[in-house]
Amino acid sequence: MRRCLTVLLAASTCAILAASPAAAQSCEECSYLSCDSPCWVCAGAEHPDGSCGRIAWTTCSGDTNDSDGDGVGNGTDNCICTSNSSQANCDGDAQGDACDSVSSNYVLQSEQLCMIDHDEHGVYFELERHIDRLYVDASSCNAPSYYDTYEHPDSTWCFNVSARECCEESMGESDYWCSRIGQDFCQGN
Repeated sequence: MRRCLTVLLAASTCAILAASPAAAQSCEECSYLSCDSPCWVCAGAEHPDGSCGRIAWTTCSGDTNDSDGDGVGNGTDNCICTSNSSQANCDGDAQGDACDSVSSNYVLQSEQLCMIDHDEHGVYFELERHIDRLYVDASSCNAPSYYDTYEHPDSTWCFNVSARECCEESMGESDYWCSRIGQDFCQGN
């Protein structure tokens, strides 16, 4: 089995050297240089310039050692470049909690009217429904719930009537909402 040795050079670049009695190996045979490469793995923190912080052995067949030193081999590690021996993964995706930028699984729980907006356009006006959507985390991550507000596409245009009459007759909304046109009860953005 061929092996690659990743070495920090004086010029702060990584090189891959052949270290096997098998056929000589060039850098190109080891794919590309990144923490996601199946052949080369940065053992320790990767510097902003792309150089390695430590020496690491990896095999060129795709099997790798434990790059982050957490006791879990790279083949099954859900955070290859971040130490996380527990392999915790609260949202059940491919990345462990230690390296997952989005530890949650949001689902839409409810929608509700939160505002009727009144816009003047010269001789007519427009009434728009604004809806709050409540999203909750369905995973075990316990991420906070959040609201997202959007304008419903079924706006109503009226003229020669009051906004309240337009709201009740054209939109079919209740007295509660039609008496509160322009009042914002939305919790989202």
